[in-house]
Amino acid sequence: MTETASTTSTTSPSTKTGMSSVSKNDETSQTLDLTSGAILALKGRENKRVKAIRLLVSGRLRVLRVDSDFIAAECRGDSGEVYNLLWRDQRWTCSCQARVDCSHLNALWAVVAVSRR
Repeated sequence: MTETASTTSTTSPSTKTGMSSVSKNDETSQTLDLTSGAILALKGRENKRVKAIRLLVSGRLRVLRVDSDFIAAECRGDSGEVYNLLWRDQRWTCSCQARVDCSHLNALWAVVAVSRR
């Protein structure tokens, strides 16, 4: 089974409500509400998915390269440090302390898709 990578335009404004949504493009696809009111309405500690939305909305993610077997991006964290995000050898990595399944990778997963063929 071969995997290929591609970018997708997953942010779409709604003309009736002024809302935007982002979908993670995999088997567990879910739509996320990106309105500032929805983000502020969340109570408690910010989880990695909510933080990923905040990173996207504030323009902190840059996708640098997308090939059929490689994705490179960078994401500026809350500390101001820029983290390197990669998909290669069928594996996701981030240079932050969490390394995998962090908010930086969740932001990237919201805008790129890896398909299995």
